[in-house]
Amino acid sequence: MPPRSVARLELPGSLLEPGEPKREVFVAAGADTRVVHCFLEDPELACAPDAWTAHATAVEGGYRVDVHASSFTRDLALLADRLAPDAETDEMLVTLLAGDPLVPGPHHGVRVGAEPRPGCHGAGGHRRGHTAGSA
Repeated sequence: MPPRSVARLELPGSLLEPGEPKREVFVAAGADTRVVHCFLEDPELACAPDAWTAHATAVEGGYRVDVHASSFTRDLALLADRLAPDAETDEMLVTLLAGDPLVPGPHHGVRVGAEPRPGCHGAGGHRRGHTAGSA
């Protein structure tokens, strides 16, 4: 489709009426775009407590953070500047389905030009996390 255009599609009612709204999302995908619609607000979703894992590895010019979603993960945000003041991340607020790689590619890139702050879990750290709506 050309930029700034719209296409209307008739969808079957079974796609629009979830059996378990706390556990289901609607996904619409195109060539370069994907939209995930939740049927309920974030606090009402039945999200897994350990929906993702992240592991930071030192690489030339900074760090690479590998994130793997084992369950639905909504709006993952890598707060790179908590690791080092000049750190930047390639993407923010990324929504992942179980098993999804981050787009583009399987890694969430971080560029750090300074050493991490003392006490940060960035260099070689491994973290588990939960999504919004989980306890």
